[in-house]
Amino acid sequence: MLISLSIRNVVLIDKLDLTFEKGLGVFTGETGAGKSILLDSLSLVLGARADTGLIRHEEPQLSVSASFRLSLSHPALLMLTEQGLAYEENELIIRRIVTRDGRSKAFINDQPVSVSFLKTIGETLVEIHGQFASHSLLNPATHLSVLDDYGQLGHLTTACRRAYNMWQYKHSEREVAEQALMISQHEEAFLRSSLEALSILNPQKGEEEQLTQQRTRLMNAEKIISSLDKAYQTINDEQEGVLHKLSQICRHLERANQLTDGYFESSLKSIYETADMLSEAGNKLEKELDQWDHADALPAIDDRLFALRDAARKHQTTIDELPDLMKSMQDQLNQLEKGEETLTDLKKRGARGLD
Repeated sequence: MLISLSIRNVVLIDKLDLTFEKGLGVFTGETGAGKSILLDSLSLVLGARADTGLIRHEEPQLSVSASFRLSLSHPALLMLTEQGLAYEENELIIRRIVTRDGRSKAFINDQPVSVSFLKTIGETLVEIHGQFASHSLLNPATHLSVLDDYGQLGHLTTACRRAYNMWQYKHSEREVAEQALMISQHEEAFLRSSLEALSILNPQKGEEEQLTQQRTRLMNAEKIISSLDKAYQTINDEQEGVLHKLSQICRHLERANQLTDGYFESSLKSIYETADMLSEAGNKLEKELDQWDHADALPAIDDRLFALRDAARKHQTTIDELPDLMKSMQDQLNQLEKGEETLTDLKKRGARGLD
């Protein structure tokens, strides 16, 4: 039932708040007293066409609010539920605003709605019988609710409505799952082939920097080997090497040391230690020369770098991020398998009915 009507800036009315009690209410008055203004105002909140001529003179806009208290089985509440609009304690508050430029806004329980929806729900709230209006009983859309009210089937219609809403929710949930699964299935082949290719490539974090450093060293290997060889020869050359020179120095000092009863013993010891250190350094240089003689590995490193960079470019990422991309692809494939299981479960639940 209608419990209140608030009118602002409608024709002659500046501000008016009406409340209604249960039962019959009558407005009487002479022609031109303003009875039709109240009816026009009520029609606005029920979705009637907005007319800027109803706005009070020199006011920018008009507004009308109406409050209704409804039974749980009222079809208006079902419409609100289907549209996802909230309501509390079976109360409906409708507000309509019309501005001077012809714009119109409608709200139900402070939630914006379209005027077309407002008109649809308004037809279930109020019957307006004009001189030439047809009675709503002639409209087949009203027959079901009248029959339910006459049979006092409110508790059954409420239970049916809740079951239907739950079924609608599950049906929508299944459609969302089907759509997501369909999108995923289109991507599945690409995901599997990409993951297989990356698994064969087996990229590692930090690999690009390591390969680049190796490549730089190998590209300079010839110069490095030449320098190492010269250093090795400087130490070990039989004629001009440092070890050969130190050997000669030691022979001269040994003779002088013998002639002076060990006076040069300390100097000899230092030279012997230096010779040992140089000999050890020469051995290390010889090993380094063997390790650097791998210039034939350069093509393999170039091929590896090219393959890694090609994969990163294909997936629009960096080489270091390729391992994380592989994990993400595997997670997506796992979710795809779970999505198929979820959809199968939703279909089974839909076939059984509501759980």
